[in-house]
Amino acid sequence: MKACQIFWSFALLLICLPAAVALADDHIVQESSRTYMGRTTPPRPSEVWMGEDKVCIKDGVVIIITRYDLKKRWTIIVPLKKYLEEDLSAPSGPKPQEEKPFRIQEYGFNYEPSYGWTIKKAAETETLDGRKCRKIVAQGDADYAEEVREMWVSEDVPINFKRYYDLVTKPNLDAQWLKTYEEIPELKSGFVVKSVYTSEPPIAPTIVMVTKLVKVEIAPPPPNIYEVPEGMQKVKTREELYAR
Repeated sequence: MKACQIFWSFALLLICLPAAVALADDHIVQESSRTYMGRTTPPRPSEVWMGEDKVCIKDGVVIIITRYDLKKRWTIIVPLKKYLEEDLSAPSGPKPQEEKPFRIQEYGFNYEPSYGWTIKKAAETETLDGRKCRKIVAQGDADYAEEVREMWVSEDVPINFKRYYDLVTKPNLDAQWLKTYEEIPELKSGFVVKSVYTSEPPIAPTIVMVTKLVKVEIAPPPPNIYEVPEGMQKVKTREELYAR
């Protein structure tokens, strides 16, 4: 009798397992802090839920939900109870730079450095929080600024790397960094579990941004995580979205 019960329990597990896996999405929580003029901000959490064709990113008071199945993106400002809906023709690539009219009154204040990047990969691996990592250092040099990006990349993370790159990372890369990612296999086939960005602006003190992985798992998503929360007002433009 016991053998029969064990058999049917095992059979039921095999039947239910695919359904449980299908309901599980990638869930990532990170923390970022910023050091400027000797002061370090408290760690600020950000969260990503990612399914087969939908993504929800929570960063502070902003939520961005991208529904590739519906070809829609919703940007939500929680305290203002507003959201903007945008159409997606396809999963987006690098964002084009917006051309702004030149104003002599602002000359020198809107300088955005165009870096030439030199990439170095460490020969040896390191272990961070039990994960084997490869350190990659990008040295950026511009006319009036410098930046160093230290990244610890690991494959010991239980997520779909290709999907994360296609749906989360790639849409937020500029043209230069998209080229860098395409040329470095480790960045596409792994996850940056820690990064330290050190910027030397032209007319300001050093800025250091540190981002660390706090939690990563495959889990059932919360109900309606890929939907606009109730009580939000739809607006037509970004000006309306951020207006108080």
